[in-house]
Amino acid sequence: MIIIKRFLCILIVTMTGLNAYAQHSASELHIYHGNIRDLESLQRGASYFMNMCAGCHDLQYMRYSQMADAIGIEEYHLGSLMPPGSSMLNPMSNSMEDVDAARWFGVAPPDLSLVSRSLGNDYLYSFLTGFYADSNRPNGANNHYLENTSMPNVLWQYYEDGSEGPSIEVVATDLVNFLDIVGEPIQVYRQDLGVKVIGFLLLFLFIAYALKKEIWREVK
Repeated sequence: MIIIKRFLCILIVTMTGLNAYAQHSASELHIYHGNIRDLESLQRGASYFMNMCAGCHDLQYMRYSQMADAIGIEEYHLGSLMPPGSSMLNPMSNSMEDVDAARWFGVAPPDLSLVSRSLGNDYLYSFLTGFYADSNRPNGANNHYLENTSMPNVLWQYYEDGSEGPSIEVVATDLVNFLDIVGEPIQVYRQDLGVKVIGFLLLFLFIAYALKKEIWREVK
């Protein structure tokens, strides 16, 4: 009984802390409402990344062929997303040397392969939509969620009302969806497999319970 009480106390404290953290995060960050099962969004996100981000950022843990599988396109359609001369088996690296990047930007742009897993999708979405004009910065922009960031506002041509095409929220969502799937390309498969495993265990539990009732039916 004492062990059960201690376990319940620990569980309550843990859940309270997680709830407080979630409320704190939600009060500061915009909530990301993405869908990694939306293949069209993933494909748009891949296109946005290659056009606006790949010039500075690597995805060194992802190969172009893996990206094709992750976003649901055939490998022969990769031509428009790959730099000239690249192979489908090449990692998604840019041609910028870290030394040059540090000299130009003050710091080498980080690899973004695992950024979704390390920082969280809410933060990424908030960061991408959190730029504002700042004449004191070399690139003319700053960010509410990372003050004095060296990164320029790559989404400067998009607006909240979508007057210049897709809105900044849609573009940011597509980019975060893409980075989310890059961080764990098999997560959709893992989630679907988990549902099947839970279903099998529940079925096995029902069969085991029915068998137990049958075996012990006449035992009093």
